[in-house]
Amino acid sequence: MQIVMLAVLFLVVMFIAGWIFFRYTMTREGMPMPGKPQITEDNPDLRAWAKYRPVHDADVKWLESQTMEDVRIMSDDGLKLYGQYLRCDHPERLVICVHGYRGSALHDFASQGRWLHSAGCDVLFITQRASGKSEGAYMTFGAKEKWDVRAWTRYAAEEHPDLPVFLYGISMGCTTVLLSSVTELPAAVKGIIADCGFTSVRSILSAQCRQAFHLPPEPLIEFLQFYCILLAKFRFSDADAKKILPENMIPTLFIHGEEDHFVWPQNSKENYLECGGPKELLMIEQGVHASSFCENPGLYQAFVQKLFNGEIR
Repeated sequence: MQIVMLAVLFLVVMFIAGWIFFRYTMTREGMPMPGKPQITEDNPDLRAWAKYRPVHDADVKWLESQTMEDVRIMSDDGLKLYGQYLRCDHPERLVICVHGYRGSALHDFASQGRWLHSAGCDVLFITQRASGKSEGAYMTFGAKEKWDVRAWTRYAAEEHPDLPVFLYGISMGCTTVLLSSVTELPAAVKGIIADCGFTSVRSILSAQCRQAFHLPPEPLIEFLQFYCILLAKFRFSDADAKKILPENMIPTLFIHGEEDHFVWPQNSKENYLECGGPKELLMIEQGVHASSFCENPGLYQAFVQKLFNGEIR
């Protein structure tokens, strides 16, 4: 009887912990919890970001001062999605920017967006579901967002048929665009810029169990998946980039900072190895999470230009 009671107690604790973890990671409102590495002052990625802050903040102000068109589309499952379209005078291409976890496109792509605009690109800054002005209650780490990206590419191809389209994702946005690569995108999509993404939702959440909460991921991660299936209507296998990348034939540039302590650089190396189509890998020395462009803008821009020029083989 005592063993049965302990087993029942364990299950109760796991269901409660799984619910808390689900609220913390997947819901729009989130849940305050101790130990989040992305907001603690002793996090090495945040400390390193201090040197980029003046330029980054100036670029954010520049972007916010530009005239942009509000764009709204409908997702496949009936959510209103929001984006902002920045035009340049003589566009050669259209770049769709997909922000990271709990981020925003104008923040995550401030410096890159300013450069892209000067480099002959129209830029579409999309807002992911369950973020900002886009509808949705749950983030799904790419599982459903990949279909949203496909909807945005179809919008771009229909509204701007004379422009080649490139997908550009950072962090969770990176994994999202990689997952979208095998969703029958329009022929107008000519390339992907994949900056500091993770291999799968299971891998990144397992890492967060260890890093943020100092807990073993098993069996907690399975109870988290239970709520993802029950409430957010997706499975972890729906957001596994390594599994689908062998089918990706779109030229893809993988980028990662070698000092990333949030999404380990090994993630991009593994994604690169699995990718079946034309590809190139750029590792940025001293780059922390989502900082590679700021750390070495000249090298970064040169590699992106290679992708734009069709030189990724």
